Amino acid sequence: MEIKIGDLIQSDTGACGVVIALPNNQKNEYQYVMHWNIGEPKEWGVDQGSLKTLIKYSKWKIIPG
Repeated sequence: MEIKIGDLIQSDTGACGVVIALPNNQKNEYQYVMHWNIGEPKEWGVDQGSLKTLIKYSKWKIIPG
């Protein structure tokens, strides 16, 4: 799974954001994603395993930047 800085991510609920930092290997997660359409912009993290599961079941898609 290739995710790069600048890629757009979108969930099946319509939430979306842009990848602004690649994984921190010590935490095994994509740590920083800017989320702009629900509340204030913020940084948050997504565990790589959870992300792969969400993509597998079409709950999340990556749109290359």
